[in-house]
Amino acid sequence: MNLANKCTIAFGPETDHSAIFVHFKSAELKQKKGPGFWKFNQSLLNDENYVSLFRLELENFKQKYTDVEDLNQRWDLIKMEIRGVPVKYSKNKSRERKSTETILQNISDLFKRAEAEPNNKHIICEIQSIRLRLKRIMQYKTKGAILRSKVRWYEDGERNTRFLCNVEKRNYEKRHLEN
Repeated sequence: MNLANKCTIAFGPETDHSAIFVHFKSAELKQKKGPGFWKFNQSLLNDENYVSLFRLELENFKQKYTDVEDLNQRWDLIKMEIRGVPVKYSKNKSRERKSTETILQNISDLFKRAEAEPNNKHIICEIQSIRLRLKRIMQYKTKGAILRSKVRWYEDGERNTRFLCNVEKRNYEKRHLEN
C-alpha cells in the first residue's frame, strides 16, 4: 500500500488533547479486504454472559446434529457452529461499546459547554463520572492494541497507543499481500 494515498493522523487517547482525525483518499481503486485471520479472544472466558450463552448454544448444537451418524462429520459441524458464537457475541459487544463511547463523548462535549458554571456540583460530578467511564474504555482499547501488536516490551506506566496501533498496522500489512 502506498502511504501517500492513505494517511490518518490522530493523537492517542491517553493525551490531554482532543482527538483529531484526517483522512486522505486517492482516486485509485482500492482492494477490498477480507475478514482476515480470526483468533479467539480469551477475555470472553471471564465474561459470565458469554459463558452461559456458549453452554446453552453448545447443548443446542449437540441436539441439532444428533441425526448425523458419522462422528467426524458431526464433530466438524459442531465446531463450525461453535466458531460462530464468539464471533457474533464479540461483534455485538463491540457495537455496544462503540455506541456507548459515542454517546458518552457527546454528553461530555455538552457538559464541557456547561462547565462554565463552576458552582454547579451536580454537573462537575457528572463530568467526572463520564470521563472515568471514557478512560476505562480507552484503557480497554489500549490493552487490545497491546495484545494485537504483539509487542513484548511494554512498561506499565507507558501508554503510547499511537505506537502500538502503528505496530499493529504494520503487522496487518505484512499479513495481507497486495495484487
